[in-house]
Amino acid sequence: VENGLPLRADAEKSAADEARISAMSVDAPILASVQYDAGLQYSAQALMEYDAADFKGAISSYRLAAAAFESAAAAAQVNALREDIEKNDYAEYESIRMYFSMGEDKYREAQDLWQKGTLEDINASTAIFEEAKDYYSFVQSKGSELKALEGKDKTAAAHEEALKKRADVNAPDEYQQAMDILAEAEKNMNEGNYKSAYSWYLDTTSAFEAALDVTDVKAQDA
Repeated sequence: VENGLPLRADAEKSAADEARISAMSVDAPILASVQYDAGLQYSAQALMEYDAADFKGAISSYRLAAAAFESAAAAAQVNALREDIEKNDYAEYESIRMYFSMGEDKYREAQDLWQKGTLEDINASTAIFEEAKDYYSFVQSKGSELKALEGKDKTAAAHEEALKKRADVNAPDEYQQAMDILAEAEKNMNEGNYKSAYSWYLDTTSAFEAALDVTDVKAQDA
């Protein structure tokens, strides 16, 4: 047993290092700095214990480090989703607001568990972060679709107005450009690329408005 402890400590160190790399890959040092920094502290403590031949202590600390890094990875992904949802106002849609609220409840629960600091609580916190991520992912996915549909409706209104004023005849180049952009928007919409589709719909609406401006100028000149 005594000879095996250093080997076990080495294995736990490898697990902690792998967890750290995974956390770094999702920007945990920035998006979940509390959990990530705790992982660094546990790793530093484990190294001191290892150097002092306290292999049991090193094993325990490396396990805490791995758990902290795993929690950091989950928290980072959750925080990225929350930022995106806030930036795009996805939670404002009534049909999905409840899912955002449930995600927020899970988020607070995970944070509370994290504060307790035991290995079991840290692992439990990670599991709750994963549950929160599922809710936030749904809000992001459905919210981006609803926003794209809003953009589509605005484009349809601008298109209708352009046709009403015969922009296709009076501003054929500008109108055709708008139609080309619309085709790209529709393509992205059909493929489920809702964020991209929304951006293209905004460009399409602007293009139809540009065609209307040209039409209005020609009408004044006439």
